[in-house]
Amino acid sequence: METMPFAVKMAAESSEAPLVIYGPPGELRGTIRLHNSSAERIRLAGLRVELPDLRGPAGEALEVLQVGARLEPNQQSSIQASLRVDPSTPPGTYAGTLFLGDGRRGVQVHVCEDLRARIEPRHLTLFSTGQTTFDTTFVVENLGNVPFHTGSLCVAPLVDATRFGDPLVRGLTGSPERQPQEVFRDFLVAWAQQQVGTIRLLREDVIVQPGQTTIGKVRIELPRGLKPHRRYQSSLEIYSVAGRIDVYTDRMPDAPEAASGPQQVERSGP
Repeated sequence: METMPFAVKMAAESSEAPLVIYGPPGELRGTIRLHNSSAERIRLAGLRVELPDLRGPAGEALEVLQVGARLEPNQQSSIQASLRVDPSTPPGTYAGTLFLGDGRRGVQVHVCEDLRARIEPRHLTLFSTGQTTFDTTFVVENLGNVPFHTGSLCVAPLVDATRFGDPLVRGLTGSPERQPQEVFRDFLVAWAQQQVGTIRLLREDVIVQPGQTTIGKVRIELPRGLKPHRRYQSSLEIYSVAGRIDVYTDRMPDAPEAASGPQQVERSGP
């Protein structure tokens, strides 16, 4: 864990104040200033710590603060220290002790909020012949350390993706004397016209606790008036989890009764 422990000491100016390690559970970092008082080069992989209220990623006791330091003779240097704890460790400040040779120093580990989740499927493909309602299921795994709320409603723009280049062509078409801002404005106007409406995802508001995985149901509602033989696309985001829905239309009957009953969803890989 350490070589020639009594030759490496905490620098005098930093030996009194507690060492602060902070960040999300998988990326806790801090800086400690060390002094090599010997005449030899010293390498340190880790320093001994006691953190009674924290556990490691596999539930093990935490006994080592990773430093990966290389100190030349009589060198003082600020060293990056790192620590990993159980991913579901609640946010808060945890006290401990750092040991180096015959010295010790207080440690404060500040675990920050980590809002992360995995949601599958992230990519859905819908085939519509007139129906506007689809039912499917999704799986949510909470990878963070705070409760994850899926929410009961998600609304996102639905755009005609059949020919994404059309807005650029329409924006560039016109008099060659136009100013760049006029070309850019026309492009934005043409791009806005690609939006055909909004797609709605309705679901039960599920609260997923840290480390928990749950299965939920979702109903997807498409706007009416979609054109036949087109590809539409919607990008949506739940917190930091990005997803995409592709909608392919075949024949689209004009009669209202053709859009009947919820349909099942074809799934695609992420």
